[in-house]
Amino acid sequence: MINLAGNKDCDKYIKEELSIAGIPIIELLNNMNSEVSASIIGHLNGFTFQRAWYYWIIKGYMPLQYANELYEKYNDLNIRVAGNSKDTLPEEWSESKDYKNKTKAIVNKLFAKEITYDEAEQKCEEIRKQGNQFVESYHIDTQEGLLRFAEIIKQYNIIGY
Repeated sequence: MINLAGNKDCDKYIKEELSIAGIPIIELLNNMNSEVSASIIGHLNGFTFQRAWYYWIIKGYMPLQYANELYEKYNDLNIRVAGNSKDTLPEEWSESKDYKNKTKAIVNKLFAKEITYDEAEQKCEEIRKQGNQFVESYHIDTQEGLLRFAEIIKQYNIIGY
């Protein structure tokens, strides 16, 4: 991945990288005040994807079992747990999260009438099935790594919030 810090055409590259990985794009009202002044981010199943200078920052709750699968299958693609070295084990940065905290965003959407009760119930059940240990952030240095990360989310319908 190229360094996008200070690049005025960064959105063009970001759109291309997200599109290749099959990650939906969200256009922001303003450019981000960060090292990469982008006006777009990626969002997939509650995971957010923000471009940094030569890598992606991903935030969301990745269940430990899938974090381990990513590590075992794709460690050579520089999918870095919590931004550490590619050899950092997911267990070293996993945390136990309270079910209520994970589903708070879903309940808020239900109260705001953005989703139906049945949709909220389904999403909460999906989170309940995923277990208790999560990795909350990643840095990904390669396009192939971004693609594989998105594929795991889609394959197992992982909900990141």
